[in-house]
Amino acid sequence: MADNVKVQISEKNSVELDFIEEYELIAENIPFDNSTNGFTGTDIQAAIEESGASASPGFSFGRSGNLSAGTWLNRPGNVPSNRAGVTIPINNPIVSEVSCSNRNIDTYTLNIFEHDGNSININLLGSITVTSARGGTFSVSFPSTKGKQLAVQLAPGSGSVRDLGADIVIKGSI
Repeated sequence: MADNVKVQISEKNSVELDFIEEYELIAENIPFDNSTNGFTGTDIQAAIEESGASASPGFSFGRSGNLSAGTWLNRPGNVPSNRAGVTIPINNPIVSEVSCSNRNIDTYTLNIFEHDGNSININLLGSITVTSARGGTFSVSFPSTKGKQLAVQLAPGSGSVRDLGADIVIKGSI
């Protein structure tokens, strides 16, 4: 364990204080300027914890050919993602971004699921809809579960597409 260190402040912003302020030198007592980096923390401890929130390198799913509504996209290895999805490896995972693309300009919906494998305990996390486009990138916030498997489906009732790919980014902590 680190030694306790205290600092005394007699001046702030070039103005001498009427009394000396004493702080224990720990990260939560040191202000942090978050105006240039997208962080929300206002002290060093919060910024450290926020920077420790990692993101996955991205998980890719896809399927070639003419796809009809209800089709499951494949994970790498050409395995349907509802049978053997991509395992979520981080703590407190949240699906934060979904990107997708296909060959034609179409309107379609993708469903993002988690499950235990082989469609057991399959649970819809959320959906994104592409309208009259080849694809897009969507910021989302779908809480998920470490150790579960991700799966992606061209939603039932959705339009058909050709050569569809989807990428998912998850944020969480290690």
